[in-house]
Amino acid sequence: MKRAETTGALVELGFLSNASERERLLTEDYQRELAFSVYQGIIEYVQGGQEAGNQVN
Repeated sequence: MKRAETTGALVELGFLSNASERERLLTEDYQRELAFSVYQGIIEYVQGGQEAGNQVN
């Protein structure tokens, strides 16, 4: 990611070494919940940056 030509994010969503988290991470419903949460965070970041007059790269 150091030399990437586009913006990116690395998101840690759980620990596979934790048995209960690993089981949740294997379910489609939980994966969708996590994906939607990441999506919402990105949208809020972008919208907040525009509203405050900040440039979002």
